[in-house]
Amino acid sequence: MAENIERRGFPRAAVITAGALAVAIVALVIVGVVNLSANDSATPSSEVSPTSSSDGEATPIEQPTPEPESTVTTPSSFPSSVLPEAMSGQAAIDALGDRIDVVANRNGKSVEELTDLLLRDKTVHISTTGNIFFQDDFGSDG
Repeated sequence: MAENIERRGFPRAAVITAGALAVAIVALVIVGVVNLSANDSATPSSEVSPTSSSDGEATPIEQPTPEPESTVTTPSSFPSSVLPEAMSGQAAIDALGDRIDVVANRNGKSVEELTDLLLRDKTVHISTTGNIFFQDDFGSDG
């Protein structure tokens, strides 16, 4: 086969060099992929990991604590049940009473926005836990 390569004008040294270069590139790609996948699966922790210092004793190194992901916090004063049943319209406003501001805040609305929404849109309801939801009766007279 080497004779065929040399007859076509490719010196043997050039073919060997190109092959070695190709093998080196493939090896670098594999190492890169392995390193990336190893970094993706590693989860940082706030635990202290021992390492060796110059005097041979273990020295703790504190790992950085990852930033917590965005979480929604519910005020601890928010009652688990604000209505005896899901309600809408003026009935919901009346039943909520003083708690309407807490329900409005929980749903990202002002009291005025929530009141207007309940009075204007008959599909808007407040659940027993104070969440806004939409329920359409699909044309029934309810």
